[in-house]
Amino acid sequence: MPRDPWWLFCYWELTPERIASARKKYAHEEPLDLVVRVYEEESGESFDIVVLRDDGEWTFKGIPDRPWHVEIGLRTTHQNFIMLARSNQTRTPPEGPSFFQESSSSSLFLAGSSSSVRGQDAP
Repeated sequence: MPRDPWWLFCYWELTPERIASARKKYAHEEPLDLVVRVYEEESGESFDIVVLRDDGEWTFKGIPDRPWHVEIGLRTTHQNFIMLARSNQTRTPPEGPSFFQESSSSSLFLAGSSSSVRGQDAP
């Protein structure tokens, strides 16, 4: 969810069993880090933030007036990404004063059971 034009907030709920199941299924990939992968959709660029399951939330710097979504997953030693959950899309507001009175917020809540390693199904 956009906090302001420059910052976004995401949160997640992952059970230890969900992470263990993915680690077991992809043991040959040697997954090491739990990461939040942040996508800026206009440029197609992304970056990873290493997190702990118990962190449950993260605030990250964005760019005004851009569409964003995040995924949480396991990043392997070979930089492969095993997605565990994906957020909905949100957009940071433009920089400057807003004259729009109605307020609505979008959350970047990571949830879901459908996962993939770019083309492969996960548990």
